[in-house]
Amino acid sequence: MNVKAKLLMGIKKTLSDFVFKDKSSKKSFFANIVNLLFFITVSLTITIGRIYPIHYIANILFLIMSLAMMIYVFLYSRFFIDHFVVLIIIFNILIIFSVILNNFAQESFTLNLLTLGMLPTYYYFSSFDNNRKIALKFFTLSYVVFNIFFLIMYFEDFVSLNFSYRLGDKIANQNDLATYLVTAHSIYFYLVLKKNIFYLPLLFLNIIEMIATGSRSGLINILIMSFIVLFLVFGRAKRKQFIIISIVVFALAYLTLYLPLFNDLRLRFHNLFISLFTNSTVDESVSNRISLLLNSVEVFLENPFFGKGREFAFYSTFDGGVAHNTFIEIASSYGVFSLIIFVVLFLLSFSQSNHIDPKFKLILVISFLIFYLTLSGQMYKPPYFALPILTAMPRNKPRMIPVSTSISHPLTNENNYE
Repeated sequence: MNVKAKLLMGIKKTLSDFVFKDKSSKKSFFANIVNLLFFITVSLTITIGRIYPIHYIANILFLIMSLAMMIYVFLYSRFFIDHFVVLIIIFNILIIFSVILNNFAQESFTLNLLTLGMLPTYYYFSSFDNNRKIALKFFTLSYVVFNIFFLIMYFEDFVSLNFSYRLGDKIANQNDLATYLVTAHSIYFYLVLKKNIFYLPLLFLNIIEMIATGSRSGLINILIMSFIVLFLVFGRAKRKQFIIISIVVFALAYLTLYLPLFNDLRLRFHNLFISLFTNSTVDESVSNRISLLLNSVEVFLENPFFGKGREFAFYSTFDGGVAHNTFIEIASSYGVFSLIIFVVLFLLSFSQSNHIDPKFKLILVISFLIFYLTLSGQMYKPPYFALPILTAMPRNKPRMIPVSTSISHPLTNENNYE
């Protein structure tokens, strides 16, 4: 077999990994259209989701995707009620109750829409087992699209190695971009360690883009995630490899800051640690964030059970800012009960055995939770795409309301399932 034939065979095999196949050609065609909509929606949400006014394109496509998923479930699968569905419903009831309790004070219902928007995705990916792996491949590919989009938007700066200012504001706030890059780094690094060399250049590009944003919390988070990924891949069985590679990763991260290209970033890190461990206010950003965090805790204590409403929690804090901690922001806005359910929605995926690589699942969820600690991420949309896939269970899994008594299309029968 010549080189050309091998290349074509490799491309064909790669493309086939993104195609859902079923005995029913109509079902396969519909599912592949929905999967493609999913990929385009996630890609556009990450790339242009913060660029006004074209972000409406991503929002409209999300509605079309959700509608298509519900139609698919109506035709070929069943609706049901289980723990994940119940938690989402209770979470939204708590938010609405908090809004009513706080007199509808300029409330944003975005968090309601994001969490309720997980239901179509959850029902759809619970309809058949092998499609979840395809969905996660599309989810990963959407981050590749984002990295390429970032590179194109700042191509001249990257080519000229111009890091004299923080890149990214054409797309979104630099710290918002860091949330995307933390997850992308976690995925790429894991796949590289699993000997998928294709992601190696993407890993380096992602790190460069993170440095270019100048997000210190983002850089610290990818360093933490690097150690977590290394531990999950090597663990106790290969302790020596874990220790050696961890030392190399830390040394490379440290030495990179001393490159002349990154003098400004190194100075900002220096000021960060001085402000954290002394009484100095040399870095006002750090001192302001500490004040914001403490103010948010005070707001939470005013009504710990049901919160003070998102707008109050925002405008009553120091200088009208956010706490840069998603958990405290949710607690101060909607109360401790809402926070507990929000966290459980993420932890629930750990207990689900649904034919997804458990280490990949763990890495993805931890990457979301890690940046929630240092960034304002409750409106960050990728987790709301990923969680339904990670939590979706096989169609024959017992539900709180059994499948046999669930709502279903009258023409649906077991022959429609794979």
